[in-house]
Amino acid sequence: MIKNIYEKVSKIKKADSEDKIKLELYGVISSLLLSGIFEKNSEIKDFLENSNDKFKEEIKPYVYLSKTLIIGRISREIEKESKLFNYNFALDIKAYIENWIKETDDSDVIEEPNKKSDNLKKDDIKKKNYTDALFDRFKRGE
Repeated sequence: MIKNIYEKVSKIKKADSEDKIKLELYGVISSLLLSGIFEKNSEIKDFLENSNDKFKEEIKPYVYLSKTLIIGRISREIEKESKLFNYNFALDIKAYIENWIKETDDSDVIEEPNKKSDNLKKDDIKKKNYTDALFDRFKRGE
């Protein structure tokens, strides 16, 4: 999950239009706040206030009671702001993720994980399951 967020933030560097940056940031912010990096909402508050003074001024204290309210408010700010602000915010997110990885000593997050468990065997794909057998047995229209 963190690897996907990191990759999306890295893609923002290559985005050429303001709309692409905004779209990527919407997904990144939602995923980041709901991923579990921030265990407490107060950690989100600290991150936002350290990344930009605008968040310190614009976001009221009651917003920090709910992650969905935080996501909504940040999304509004992303929509209102310029390309430069959003780009800098993306860089702040990337730096935060890198620092989080260093602090947790979880360097495997960015590296490619071993996908042996995800690969399906050819025999498993060819096997029919019980539901398919029922559909074949009781076909309509024949």
